[in-house]
Amino acid sequence: MKILIDCTLDVVFKTIFKSKNTRFYVASIISEFLKLNYDYVYQNMQILDGELPKDNLKEKGKISDCIVKIDNQIIIFEMNRENYDNLRENKLRYLTTVFNNNFKVGSKFLKNKIILFNINAFKENSESIENYKLRSENEIYTKYIRCVNINLEKVKEKWYNKFTISKLEKYLLYLLISKNEEEIKELIKGEKILMKLEKEREKLSLRDQLLYGIDYEEEKRIEDNLKKETYLRIGKEEGQKEGEANGIKKGEVIGARKTTLEKAKLMLENGIDIKLIEKIMGLSENEIKSIK
Repeated sequence: MKILIDCTLDVVFKTIFKSKNTRFYVASIISEFLKLNYDYVYQNMQILDGELPKDNLKEKGKISDCIVKIDNQIIIFEMNRENYDNLRENKLRYLTTVFNNNFKVGSKFLKNKIILFNINAFKENSESIENYKLRSENEIYTKYIRCVNINLEKVKEKWYNKFTISKLEKYLLYLLISKNEEEIKELIKGEKILMKLEKEREKLSLRDQLLYGIDYEEEKRIEDNLKKETYLRIGKEEGQKEGEANGIKKGEVIGARKTTLEKAKLMLENGIDIKLIEKIMGLSENEIKSIK
């Protein structure tokens, strides 16, 4: 039976954007976005470590979904499945962290341009692609920082209504409609990159089911519950009230956490590398070592 996996899920999105087998897809997105030759991008792009440096020891770790460097441009790819208060501000932390880190490499001059590429899979009132730079009143504040927001629901609406969408929009829309077999067949028709990606996705889902016993529907439930955990971890009265207002029960979070740790333990017992488990399960190295 064909398994259709949701490409907006954290574990799947990161796998697609970081895997050598799907490098052609990421290169295609960058090529269309930056208007660069595809072969040049494919040969020269680098996938960087997504774990960003902390400003202090107490700071919570920041792990980006995917960071790619091509020439003097660094692109931070972020998949956002749900909207929440301070989403943009939270994602800007990734951008500013990478920006600041550029000054820690021994040069007083910034050499790299930083682009935050938000791929939003929720409904919002915006254009399909928003491309903007930080401004001070009516002037561009800095040419080195740039933000791009992709409204996948808007792209889907344009496609449904038979409006022409760009190759970049097609490549990204694939992520949103990945659970609908009929829509996928229609979208990838005649698109070599997407047809190739679809074959790789089928291999990915089968391999992960066999290797890690990953149930993608269960992964979605775990992800949703772990998001609820953020309210409980705030530890402040207003955070707890907000959690209650969102219908969060402590038992739900504990159950999701237990399932995640059990899967990580099973992967450890089967000799899977800790770094790979970190990426797949979203746990820290210390958390994984503690369950040995």
